[in-house]
Amino acid sequence: QGLVQNHIKDVSLFQTNCSAPMAAPFLQTVFILVFLLEQCGTSSSKEAGLDRLVAELEEWSQQQNARIEVLEAEVVARQLLVRPLNDSSPSIFGDGPRRRSYTTQENLNGAADHFWIILCGTVIMLMQAGFALVESGSCRVRNTQNILLKNLTDVCVGTLGWWILGWSFAFSGPVDSDGFKSNFAGSEQFAGHTFLEARSDGQQEPTVNIAKWYIQWAFATTATTIVSAGVAERVLFPGYCIYSLCMTCFMYPIVAAWTRGGGFLAKFNDAGFVDFGGSGFVHLTGGVGALVGACVAGPRKERFLDMLSAKDRVLLPTEPFSPHSIPLTVLGTFILWFGWYGLTCGSTLNMSSIENGYLAAHVAMNSTIAAATGGLVAWF
Repeated sequence: QGLVQNHIKDVSLFQTNCSAPMAAPFLQTVFILVFLLEQCGTSSSKEAGLDRLVAELEEWSQQQNARIEVLEAEVVARQLLVRPLNDSSPSIFGDGPRRRSYTTQENLNGAADHFWIILCGTVIMLMQAGFALVESGSCRVRNTQNILLKNLTDVCVGTLGWWILGWSFAFSGPVDSDGFKSNFAGSEQFAGHTFLEARSDGQQEPTVNIAKWYIQWAFATTATTIVSAGVAERVLFPGYCIYSLCMTCFMYPIVAAWTRGGGFLAKFNDAGFVDFGGSGFVHLTGGVGALVGACVAGPRKERFLDMLSAKDRVLLPTEPFSPHSIPLTVLGTFILWFGWYGLTCGSTLNMSSIENGYLAAHVAMNSTIAAATGGLVAWF
């Protein structure tokens, strides 16, 4: 009996390591019966002990069968949990056709990405205060209120233009099979359409386009505000509001659609359009707009005296047009410097991997060196 009990333990270890647990009870039963026959022989004196051992063996076999049924149920449950990762998309509600709950890793990654985008977009938004201080400090004191009002209205008007039309032209579809825009510009998602997906129970399922809209709005308003400095003290307030609306509705979105939005420049060659921080489609677009606006509006009234030559107009600016507040200009410059980190580092657009963490840190270092070098070069 002691040998049989020890052998039962050995067979239990065999069942644990067996790759086919469904066949284990049968193999165990046959193996132990053979062993019992070898040990007990055919003596009638051992029949009673053999019957008792067989009864114990049957009871043990039933317990093992019950355990196998439990393991089978666990395997089925795990398969039901794993299969939707490939066959369905995650949902904050965790139900519905072809829907599943977010995994723990997906929750952490999504929260990190959204926090990063909101943080960087907010830092970029602070640049609007920097623009306002630099421009108001660089103009005459009588135009300070006009400059501040234009910068505030610029953001308000530009936000509505970006929401209604700008985002759609720049970053919506349709797209072709390679992921590039299939036409001149986007033609979907006007005024935030499909940012929320309606469910049959009346609930709204959010999409990642909400966060993307926010940070791209910060880029768009930055490009628009660049022009305000180029036409400071030169244009009327209503005319500037019309410009601001056109810039965020049409001009900047079309440039963004051709480049970062996946347009024809993005698929022009194998490398595509490379502009990580937006120096081209954001700042160059705003700079060209400022140049065109300054050329069309011309110099400020009474800026130059008629008796001065062209050379004297550049070298001898008249005193009344000198900046009225250097402290405002310097403070605005520091705010713009700070906001630049949101603009450049935020171009990673997510922060759910260590690779993007290293990339953002590298971009921050380059932005710092560039700003410091630019500040020194400006003295010469």
